[in-house]
Amino acid sequence: MQTPKLSIFRIFARAARPWMLAAVSLFYLLGLGTAVYLGELIRWQIAATGWGAALFLMVSSFWLKAYFDRLADPRGKRSGEGSPEQRLEPGLWLQMAVTALAAGAALTVALIFQGALSLTGWLVLGMAFALAFFYAVPPLRLSETAWGEMAQALLAANLIPALAFVLQVGEIHRLIAMLTFSLTAWTLAAFLALGLKDYARDLKWGRKTLLLTLGWQRGMVLHNVLIMSGYLLLVTASAVGLPWRLTWPVLLTLPLGLFEIWQVVQINNGAKPRWPLLDLTARGLVGISAYLLAISVWLG
Repeated sequence: MQTPKLSIFRIFARAARPWMLAAVSLFYLLGLGTAVYLGELIRWQIAATGWGAALFLMVSSFWLKAYFDRLADPRGKRSGEGSPEQRLEPGLWLQMAVTALAAGAALTVALIFQGALSLTGWLVLGMAFALAFFYAVPPLRLSETAWGEMAQALLAANLIPALAFVLQVGEIHRLIAMLTFSLTAWTLAAFLALGLKDYARDLKWGRKTLLLTLGWQRGMVLHNVLIMSGYLLLVTASAVGLPWRLTWPVLLTLPLGLFEIWQVVQINNGAKPRWPLLDLTARGLVGISAYLLAISVWLG
C-alpha cells in the first residue's frame, strides 16, 4: 500500500532531525554575530546562501545515514519493523539525499560567484563536507562508530559558526574558538544523554556508539564531565581574552546544566528515568546557551 504523502513528509522531516537543524541555525547566527561584534558589515545575500548550504549539508548527511541504515538493516531489526523509516524504500532515501546534496552544491556555486569563498573558507567548507559525508557513507561511516557523535558535535558547534564567520570576513579569528568550544562540549553531552534511552536496544544489535564503547557508567561520567568542562572552558576563555559581557549571560544556564547532571546521576543510582525531561533539558542547554551567546555578540 502506498504511503500517504503527508506521512512521507513527516518521515523525512523526522529523519532530518529538526532540533539539530534549529541548533545549527543558532550556531550559524553566532558565527554571523561574531563578525558583527568585530565590526564587520554583514553581506546578507552571502549570509543567507551560506545558511542554506549549511542546512542542506546537514540534511543530506542525515538522509544518507537513513539510506545506508536501510541497506544494512533491510528488515528493520534495529529500528523496529514498524518504524516510519522502514516504510520507505532505500532508493527514495538516496534520491532525497542526492537532491539535498545537489541543492547544497548549487548554493556553494552561488557563494563562488559572490566571491565569498577565500582559501580559509574552502578549508572550513571542505572539513564540514568531509565530516557530514563520512558520518553517513562507507567506508568510514562514522555514525556507526564511537566517533560519530564527536564528528557531529564538531561539525555543528564549531565548523558551522566558523563557516558563517569566514564567509563574511575571509579568515578565522580566535574569538570563534573561544565562543564555540563550550558549545561543542554541551552538544556532545546532549548526544550522550539522548543515547541513554536507546542504550539497551543499541547494545542488543551491536551498534558502536560512543556510549556503548565507553559503557553505561563511564558514559554517564563523561556526560557530567562535559557539562562542567563547558563552563570551565568558558571561564578560561574569559580569563584569556573573551570579554566578560559575552561570558556572563551563558553562565546563567549553570543551574540547567547542574539539573541535567543531577538527572543522569539519579538514573545511575537506579531511579526511574524521565526520558522526556532529560531530552528537553539536554537539548535546552544547547539551544539556550547558543541563543544567549548569539544575542550577546549581536548586541555587542
